[in-house]
Amino acid sequence: MMRTLMKCAVVLFLLSIVGLTARAQPVDAVVAGSGGGFTGMVTAYKIFMDGKVYKGKGVAEIQYTECAKIRKAKAKKLIRRAAETLGTAGEFNAPGNQYYFLTAVQGGKENKATWGAADQPAPEALKTLYQDVQGVVTGLSYRPIP
Repeated sequence: MMRTLMKCAVVLFLLSIVGLTARAQPVDAVVAGSGGGFTGMVTAYKIFMDGKVYKGKGVAEIQYTECAKIRKAKAKKLIRRAAETLGTAGEFNAPGNQYYFLTAVQGGKENKATWGAADQPAPEALKTLYQDVQGVVTGLSYRPIP
């Protein structure tokens, strides 16, 4: 009896370790959004490799409350393109009163660009990528996350 309990305890321990490591894996995604102005409200869209698109809003912290879906191939292409563009553009941080941002998360690394300052225009590649991502996410039908 004691031996069976020990085996069960070991199995449960190993399963919990596997579960923790699976959750700790880096998740590739691209986040695009805008914010600022009088209220400071931010609207952001987060696209994952599986095609899920989350929409969120917030002032200090973004709360993702709605979800939609795009084709996996399109999501993967956008995430790779964002990682490439943000990787070559380097870190760009020039927010204005109203600002735009792009973040690429790939392989545990995060590259972010923020722009909006009138005296420091963003590179065209960032603006084009942002417009392309917005073109994908704005036409979707979002549903509340249960």
